[in-house]
Order: sequence, then C-alpha cells, then structure tokens
Amino acid sequence: MGEGKGIVPGEPYVLSIDYPDEAPRSATVMNFGTWTHHGFATGFANPDCYWPEYVHTAHESYALPLSNEIRTFHEVMFPLEQCQQVETAQKDGAAVYDLPSEGFDVAFALFSKDRQPDSLGVAVKAIRLYRIDDYAAAKPEIHYPLGGAPRRHVTFREEMGDSYMLQGHKDDKASAYRDKARLMSLLGVDTTSRDLLEFGYLQYWDSSYSEGRYGHSDGYSRWGSASDYWTDTVRYMAEEGHYLLPYYEYAGGRGPSGWGNQGQKPVTLRAGNGGFSNQSWINSSLADVTEEGTYDDFRYLLDMTLLRYSSRPEYADRFLGAWIRNRFQLPMGFSDRAIAKFNADRGYATTRLEMYAALTNEQTRIQNAGGTADWTCKEQWGPQVYRDYREWWFLKRRDFFAAMRDYLATNGLPAARLFYHPTQAEPGEQWDGWSPPNSVFSPDETCLWNGTDWKSFTAVWFITAIS
Repeated sequence: MGEGKGIVPGEPYVLSIDYPDEAPRSATVMNFGTWTHHGFATGFANPDCYWPEYVHTAHESYALPLSNEIRTFHEVMFPLEQCQQVETAQKDGAAVYDLPSEGFDVAFALFSKDRQPDSLGVAVKAIRLYRIDDYAAAKPEIHYPLGGAPRRHVTFREEMGDSYMLQGHKDDKASAYRDKARLMSLLGVDTTSRDLLEFGYLQYWDSSYSEGRYGHSDGYSRWGSASDYWTDTVRYMAEEGHYLLPYYEYAGGRGPSGWGNQGQKPVTLRAGNGGFSNQSWINSSLADVTEEGTYDDFRYLLDMTLLRYSSRPEYADRFLGAWIRNRFQLPMGFSDRAIAKFNADRGYATTRLEMYAALTNEQTRIQNAGGTADWTCKEQWGPQVYRDYREWWFLKRRDFFAAMRDYLATNGLPAARLFYHPTQAEPGEQWDGWSPPNSVFSPDETCLWNGTDWKSFTAVWFITAIS
C-alpha cells in the first residue's frame, strides 16, 4: 500500500478496507506499516482465536444480523520509519524492511479452523489508504463532566511493546510514543499505562535519578542509551493532554544492590525457599510487603518514575497514580521474620514448620473423614493458625498499599490512587464455562503458592491453575 505516494513516517493516515457483510466471517488485519494486528468479524463469527497458545480469551459470540451490504473497516495509523516486509515476518533470519515511501504490506490472516470454527474465511472488496490533512480537526470532541464531577478514564497497557519502538523506528525511537499519544487523541483514549517494570525488569526509564534519598541508585539496572524513553513518553502524553497511570510488575530492584535480589525475601510455607514459580528467573527477585525495606524501595521507585515529573508544573495534574501487578514476585511469604511479627501481633508462638504440619494434619483429618482438602485452595479448609496468618498478611499488604498511596498524596498528588492486580499469569482470569480447561480456581493468588509441586503438572495445568 502507498508505494510511490510519498508516505511520510509519523503523519496520520487511515487504512480503509471494504468487505461484504453477507456471511459469518472473521479476519486479522496485519498492517505492517504500523505493526498492528486487528481482528474483526461479521455475523456470529468471532474476531479472536478461541483456544490460543498462551492466553484465555474472554470470547463471546453474538448472532449479529447480516446486512448483505458492503461495510468498511477503518484503522488510523502513523507509519513507522521502516516497515517489515510480510515475507520475512514469520521466517527465521534477518527481517527485511521497506521505507514508508516504498509502501508497506497489508496481510489478512486466519486462525486454524479448529481454533476459529465459526468463520467462513476472509472476503475483501477494496483496500484504500487515505491521508488525514488536518490532524487537529480530526480529533473527536469529548464532553467531560462539569463542576469537578468524577471523570472516567480509558486506558490500555502494552505487553512487551519494545520491538515496535526499537525496530520500527530507526533514528528517532522515542517518536513511537509521540505517535501513540496522537493516535490516542484521534481515538478518544485519554490515559496510558505504560509498563515500567516487567517481572521486575526495568523498561526504559532512568534509574540513575535518586537525589541520594535512599542511597542505592544501582538497585535498578540501567538500559544504556534507551534509559530515558519514559521522559519522552511523559512529555508527549502531556502535550496531547493525556493522563498517565504507570504500570509496575513490582519485584524489588533487580540491580546489583536491588532489594529484590539482596533484601529480606518471602519464602514458601512447605519448602522454606523462594520457589513461588517454576521459573528461576522469576524466583530470583522477590519482595515481602511485611518488610520496611520494601516500603523504602517502592518509595524510591515512585520517586524515580513518577514524583520526579509530577513535581513539575507542566505535569502536575497528569498522573492518576500507580498500577501494581503481582507476577509471582509479591507473594504471601512465611519467612522467620514475617512469622515472628505475626506471633507478636496475634499472640501466637508458632513457626513455619509447625504451621505447615498443622496444615498437613488438617488435610489428613479431612481426607480420612471422606472430605476434600485440595492443596491448591487451602484457604477453604486450613487450620485456625493458618487462617489467622492469612488474615494478618492481607492486612499487612493493605497497609503497604495505603502507605504508598499516602506517600504520593503527601508529595503533591492528593488524589492519587493505587490499583492492584493479583493475577500473576499471562492468561488472565479463568472462569467456569470457558473451555478449555476443566478446572476453576480462586482468583486470589495465595491459594496456589505453598505446597504445590510444580514439576508434577503439565504446562496446560500450569497455565490454568495460576490464572
């Protein structure tokens, strides 16, 4: 598309696809000019894959009436500086790129019939490319509530969106976020939630900024020349009038002196180690919400990624707060230090091994009586000491998040919120009626940690259970 038409990187265009609305069909539009994949469907067909490899899709099929007319799919796009050729997208070896002025590939993909059984395939009448001559005039007019009334925010997050920036933009890589901010404006999306930590790994922000407040600026490893893309993101979003809700998969710092590597870590109940996942690179960095060092480390993180910007007048009202997600690295732990605090607070005199023995004894008693005591959901039947510990630990986690919220409030963000997402795995939540798989577990993460022998389960069970 667009070959010889003077396509300019970073300028707004619209990809337009006419298709017949005469049968249940679905397609994934692969736009290599902007490196996006968008699914759409007609009739009762579903635009997504029913049984993908790594995620559980919350698919629903609606018997939408067919118009028997030609309909149009539109995609607003800002072309990349270099566009990968479709022939090299799924092959081993070096990718081959075109400049936008040479045109870009658009492909239509289908999932296999067993994974998208309700589609009769792709049907396309025409494909067109338009240039938006007046970007400002193309922005939708949004009527927000008046008089200080609460306002809803529409946000999104990207899962490992690095290749879009690093490969699609050759010279000015940070312009990827300028284009994304402008795309948000055209779509009426007002908030971005960019990943700043993924499994605790730093994602393109300057970890050297610390003002010496906590004295461990090497707690988070730097990314060299890419270390300050977050500053560009904040600037571009603010220029377009957008809000920011930074996203953290917090695990303590992974740097040479990082709290996640070197601090007081949580341990499992049964084994007394950091094996909360079957992945060693996850277990290598963990944080315990009952430790004061975790409080200090997260305040430091907020200083480096949020408060250093919100303290400037041009960004003062742009930050909504922080979004935290547990990726197995902020678990309920049973270290000697944590249990000692629990004993002091609740009047117990227990140990980790005694609590584990009480749990196994209770399991044996229930099973001998003909009942069910599954290790994966111990909160349904555990002994009193275990139930009390869970309650104590959840209150400690609440206190931790409340303290971080208050830290933002006392540093110039009185309306800041903290959002916590307890689902650790890629697939997300799994609910009864979605098939596969066959098992449904509590969405609370703690029923899955301790006592689970990960090696005895298949990968499919692992994907299912941890969701």
